[in-house]
Amino acid sequence: MYHSRSWALAKGLHGFLVSNGGTEVTKAEALPGDVIFYEQVAPDPAEPQGEIYHAVVVTSVTPDGDVKLSQHTSSFQNVSLDSREHIAAKNHGEQRIHIVRPHPDWY
Repeated sequence: MYHSRSWALAKGLHGFLVSNGGTEVTKAEALPGDVIFYEQVAPDPAEPQGEIYHAVVVTSVTPDGDVKLSQHTSSFQNVSLDSREHIAAKNHGEQRIHIVRPHPDWY
């Protein structure tokens, strides 16, 4: 399956952020600017198990803790992480999310 560069490079971005000071946080700790990565857990013909294949950005967190995210697809601007998780699971099976807080140490 062909993926755009933003999909194909998600695993590399995750590795870069974590290797350069980024830390993984829980959903309850998420803040705007954190990056959410999707890892394929269930068998799926489109994505290998264990592969980080997609990334989105946390754009806001509501007072009740609802994490909102955005991605390059215009229909996914400021959508709830909870609803996006259901869509991903429906389309690709079980997913694991990794929320990374960038702490750039490269400058």
